[in-house]
Amino acid sequence: LRVRGDDNALVFAGPLALGRSSANMTWTERVRAKTDPSLVVLNGKLTADDLISLGFPILKYASGPVGVEARSTGVGLDINKTDVKLDFANAAINLKRGFWKKPVGAPTTVDFAVARQPDRSLVMNNVRARGGDINVNGTVQVSDVGDLLKADLTQLKLPGTADGRVTARRDDAGVLQVAMNGSFLNIGAFFAPEPPKAPSADQMLATARTYEEKTALSPAYE
Repeated sequence: LRVRGDDNALVFAGPLALGRSSANMTWTERVRAKTDPSLVVLNGKLTADDLISLGFPILKYASGPVGVEARSTGVGLDINKTDVKLDFANAAINLKRGFWKKPVGAPTTVDFAVARQPDRSLVMNNVRARGGDINVNGTVQVSDVGDLLKADLTQLKLPGTADGRVTARRDDAGVLQVAMNGSFLNIGAFFAPEPPKAPSADQMLATARTYEEKTALSPAYE
């Protein structure tokens, strides 16, 4: 990192490794600022997994490299607000139960201002998603593990899936209550049977051991 400073600010700038990804970072500590003296600007291509590790759990629905432009303000590592622009052109998106899918190569950008709440949830204001026939605008709140808590989308247009206004809120029992007013909604994905889950490494190992034991004890397996 390169370091420079004067009476007004101390600046750290240079390449940064984030998990399997890399980005360029400029960290400025503004000496005379009375509020939010820290400014962090990040640019690069990060994998969805590395973005999740940075505190964006909603990226669990994406895979592949995501272009990132982020501008954060706060006090040191205590970030109060971040303006974010994400480019998913080289990434795939698969919303829960396949409600909507975007293949690699289809242009999609999302920008928003995000602030972390006292309960560790994230509120994303001024959400704008564009690309092809995609048109999404509104406000979204997600939990610290990426589950939708609340949404007010004045426009939700996802080709082949939905076109209208959507409001949603998770109640005290954990059930997501959703209302939509618009011209189109395809909910077939939520009625389709869920694909079987792949066995875990422990389950596969236990199955292999059981087979080995039966093979050793019974000539029927020879």
